[in-house]
Amino acid sequence: DVTDIAIIRVGNASAAALIGFLEDLYEGEATFPVDVPVPAGTTDFSQFIAAAEAEDVGGVNLAVGEQEGVQVIEAGQQLGTDLLIGTSLGSSSHASVADLGDFASQMVFTWSFPPATYDLPVYEALRADLAASGEESLQLENLKGSPMRSWIGLYGLLRMIRDAEMTEFTREGITAMLDEATGVPMLGIFGDEDWTPALDHPGAYTRAGINHWVTWKWDPDAEAPNGLEGNFVETGEINFDELMCGSSLGAPEPC
Repeated sequence: DVTDIAIIRVGNASAAALIGFLEDLYEGEATFPVDVPVPAGTTDFSQFIAAAEAEDVGGVNLAVGEQEGVQVIEAGQQLGTDLLIGTSLGSSSHASVADLGDFASQMVFTWSFPPATYDLPVYEALRADLAASGEESLQLENLKGSPMRSWIGLYGLLRMIRDAEMTEFTREGITAMLDEATGVPMLGIFGDEDWTPALDHPGAYTRAGINHWVTWKWDPDAEAPNGLEGNFVETGEINFDELMCGSSLGAPEPC
């Protein structure tokens, strides 16, 4: 429900175009009055939160690297800001968000598939497989969205190989299998959406993959597996093609 949003982004020329794309995408439903680049080597991250507060926006969206994002969030917590802070589950683990305490209620997350702590039957296998590595970053409380992609991608590949009854593996054979596969079941990872690898989406992101995106917030009282306290809860769904429709990034209307 925030309509005036500041963008805190990486400080390069290509990222400077982000505001224009967002304004085109939301067509007045949301405005982006503050564009704050984060120069390389920055040590004082409170200035970026202060810049957003000075313009009286309702929230900020982080378009920076993981380490810079963590420091912006910590700066917001230290300043006691009331701003909502938008980021992704790709760089947010259960432990890192739980450690924010009450400030975690001001975080808004988005990602194309649920966090590792989500109650989904196939995630029991995902959690067990990744935890078996012994790596600290792959244990449930530390597991972020980005490392989960490899497991999900491997599942999809194995499913297609099994369905194609493939026994000989060549570059040409794998390519043909990916081009021909349709409706690969994703076991609820992307809602009720299946996956067709060779499907081209209209617009700039032709190989966007899955259409299903979800927004999340933190609930300290929500149930979580393995005795963890608090969890991410779903607050909304986004269809990628529908969101992009009619913008410079999507298909022309009608979509």
